[in-house]
Amino acid sequence: MTLDRKKILVTGASGGIGSEIVRTLCEAGASVGIHCHSDLGTAEDLCSEMLQAGGGHRVYQADLIETDSPVRLVESFLEDYGGIDA
Repeated sequence: MTLDRKKILVTGASGGIGSEIVRTLCEAGASVGIHCHSDLGTAEDLCSEMLQAGGGHRVYQADLIETDSPVRLVESFLEDYGGIDA
């Protein structure tokens, strides 16, 4: 599977399943936005790990229960990546 140049936002990426999804997407060539709610350190460690493997990855912290938070999260991702594929 190749995801070269695909821009993907993964919510809940600092958890066990989310971090494995990020790793799989990065290995396939995607640029990944790594979202976390409160575990910023784990998300940043994951981002550093993925940056060493190549590609453009960033961390986004947001509480998705807050009304405007999901919109701001996607807007930030779109601003940073210029689009979204998944």
